[in-house]
Parts: sequence; structure tokens; C-alpha cells
Amino acid sequence: MTHSFECKATWRGGLDGCGTLACSALETNFSAPALLNGSGQGTNPEELLLAASSTCFLITLSALLNQANKAVSCLSLQSEITVAAHASYSIKSIHHQLRVTFKPGSQKGVIDQVKGLTQRAEQLCMVSKAIRPNVSVRVTPEFIVGHEYEIPSNPIAPI
Repeated sequence: MTHSFECKATWRGGLDGCGTLACSALETNFSAPALLNGSGQGTNPEELLLAASSTCFLITLSALLNQANKAVSCLSLQSEITVAAHASYSIKSIHHQLRVTFKPGSQKGVIDQVKGLTQRAEQLCMVSKAIRPNVSVRVTPEFIVGHEYEIPSNPIAPI
């Protein structure tokens, strides 16, 4: 079984121009980043790839946790993409900093199992598999027990 997803994009101008992107649940403006001589308006392909990698990893880990019947209070992620800006631009790496928050009283055995699932999620994530031949993807997990998760006032705030 295969699935397909579609998006539509338009672009106006040269490198300093901008475009619009529309997918089923996403509409946004995009351009080349200012750091790479673009206009810096809206998002950019590097951020979109990073967002795809981040969300795919979280969804994959969530699915593995569900299959293993392992509950956590919260999964949160801060990710960074590294771009080499030489004669030809290339994406070098993606680093996910994962925070897994467990409910108070969680057992060490459960935490160890979740650690293993975290490593497996990076290997199974479709986006990671697609870019792995050319881009290093790394996950650095942090495991916290005994703190209830609170929704941050700014959900985009770094971990």
C-alpha cells in the first residue's frame, strides 16, 4: 500500500524573491534565508526539512511507545539543522534534543525500555531514512521523572 501527499508552491522573483506553499493542513510563505542571501521572508526549505524531521521523529516515537504500552507525561523536542554555506550549499546535520518526562513513581525498567525505543524511533523515522545517506541525524535524550508536565506559555520556547 502506498500513500501520496501533495502541496502546491509558487515563487516570484530571483533569489531574493518569495513564495507561497499550500498543503492540506499548512499554508505559509517561504524564501531563501537571509543568511544564504535570500529575502528571509517566511519560513525556508531548511526549516521545513527540520520540521519534517522533528515531527516524524516524535510521531514515530509516540507510535512505538503506544505499541509497547509505555506511557510518558510528555515528549518535547528542540532541534537544530546545520548548513554548510560554501561554494555549494549542503545540509550537514540535524540534532534533536529530546526531553521525555515520566509521571512521578515511574520505574527504572520502564525508563530503560523507553531509552531503547528512542533509539529505534530515529532508525524508523521515514524522514531520517530518506536523508540519512547525506545528512547526519542525531538524538540526545534527557529523561526526567517526577515532574508533571506543564504547557509552556510559549509553546515554541526552547527546552
